[in-house]
Amino acid sequence: QGWGASNMKAIIVGGAPYGIVLACRIKEIDNTSTVLVIERGSSICLSMVPASSRHQGDTEQTFVDESYLQDLGIEIRRFSEIHSIEAETKHVHLHDIAANYSYTENYDALILSSNIEATDGNIAWHEIPRVFKCRTHDDLSSLVAQMQEQSPSKVIVMGESLLSLQMAEGLCEAHAVKDQVEILHSGSKVYGKLDTDMAEMLHNRIRQRGVGITLKETLCEIRENMEQVEIVSETGVIHRADFVILCIEYHPETDLARKAGIRIGQSGAVMVNDRMESTQRGVWAMGRSAETSVDICITPHELAYLRQAHIIADDLFHHENTITTSCMTESFQILGEAVAVTGFDEEEARQKGIAYQKIYVTDSACKFRNITSYSLKVLFKEGDGTVIGAQCIGIGDVAGLLDTFTLAIQGHQTVFDLESSELCKAGEHPINRVGAIGSDSLRMDCPLISWEKVLNLDCADKTRSKVTADCILIDVREQEGYNQFHVPGSINVPLSSLDASLDHIKQKSLVYVYCEDSELSCEATWTLRSRNFNSFSVSGGLFSYHLLKDSLPHKDLIFFGCECNCKGNSMKDERGGDYAGEVTLKSECRL
Repeated sequence: QGWGASNMKAIIVGGAPYGIVLACRIKEIDNTSTVLVIERGSSICLSMVPASSRHQGDTEQTFVDESYLQDLGIEIRRFSEIHSIEAETKHVHLHDIAANYSYTENYDALILSSNIEATDGNIAWHEIPRVFKCRTHDDLSSLVAQMQEQSPSKVIVMGESLLSLQMAEGLCEAHAVKDQVEILHSGSKVYGKLDTDMAEMLHNRIRQRGVGITLKETLCEIRENMEQVEIVSETGVIHRADFVILCIEYHPETDLARKAGIRIGQSGAVMVNDRMESTQRGVWAMGRSAETSVDICITPHELAYLRQAHIIADDLFHHENTITTSCMTESFQILGEAVAVTGFDEEEARQKGIAYQKIYVTDSACKFRNITSYSLKVLFKEGDGTVIGAQCIGIGDVAGLLDTFTLAIQGHQTVFDLESSELCKAGEHPINRVGAIGSDSLRMDCPLISWEKVLNLDCADKTRSKVTADCILIDVREQEGYNQFHVPGSINVPLSSLDASLDHIKQKSLVYVYCEDSELSCEATWTLRSRNFNSFSVSGGLFSYHLLKDSLPHKDLIFFGCECNCKGNSMKDERGGDYAGEVTLKSECRL
């Protein structure tokens, strides 16, 4: 229900910056509305509310102070918290912490705006003087300055938020640590939105900059030992440092919503529709407190939250605005590396039951759009080719590059649309390259297959063929590259000699082709399919294999080739008949 200009009363829970933006937006639309902001702590954040006017000659963006909120008539109630929500009668029971006084307020609109609590576990670290907590960017700046004064040999940064990366970067750039900054992380990725392969690339780049990364280490105990801090993991490993900085992660505090009968999603946040409204009429959620439905992708990002604030305000006053096609792009820079993501990642796509393919495009000598180098990964639906996600790591304006894919996702464009896009640098633009590769795959001119699927296949797997078929994994690089490294079980058939080798491959074999980055393998797959071979190009080639190898299945590969003890032969002898018996070839085997 929209209220128009009818003295609507809105209660916003939490003084997070996007909640304050929403409060301002409501008052700007209808200055007769009553807006209360309930904040448990002492301060609210105004970092996302730009000043309406700037002094002439100012070069930096300025932001409002609290007098602006007072002028709008927004009431801030500090040291206050909500004890319960009565959604049916639209009442909330509040408690003034400072005055120790409880009371009730009615509302027309209740907005849960990331009323979050820090989760530092039950670890007894508070009395250790060499352990610090970092919650905000102000904390970050203060701790970097403090470390510069102390000049420690080693600092361990812990946490699962982007703030931990920024903390490590701040210490390195300020040369505040003599020997090493190490990131200690309980998960498998330092930045959760990246897929496993792209995250591994980021890890490698960070390590190359001198920052240590230790993953999958769950904190069990923090203790002081002489002039050092010891961190004991669940596995018993002890990590030592002069100082430890805990970058505290936040999560939605939705117990009140759950008790009020509001549906909670898989992530623990409030389920919302395309207008950010919960399952309980009159209650909205935003920021980390919100989880969307199947077809919408939301990630924790300030610019995304800004849009949510406008969507909720517009919904209150019958303005048309939804988040249906939002992919919530996010970008940041860490130690000289630019990272950008948009749309679904692989885990999200699997959770949504989306069948997808993936494309990798890399360029280490790029001259496009102020980018020195980039590694791009794009996901698209297996059926119609709709683009659903993209991730990019590189040096330069990779965020600008990802913006083009954001537009494609929001426009429900397919890889066929990308292929036919008329751009200034047609053919060179990553959009066209991705479109061409994806279109060829869906047309079955050069179908793609992932390493996960290749290495999970079994000779009797019905998904491969109605009839049990042999399979062969071919490396089409030149022999020198193959000798330096190749995927176990593969044989070397350089692209330059592929035509001459076709007579040695059984026609019914499943042929998987890889190279360094898919360029040569696509060409080889084209050639093989034109000769009626059932061939596939392995997406990303060795580029993706190296990034994924630690997470790929470790089992005997059933390929014809070196060190794999194949149970079927994919080759024919010179007389055209099959080789007899089981064949095991050495690693230097070539056609």
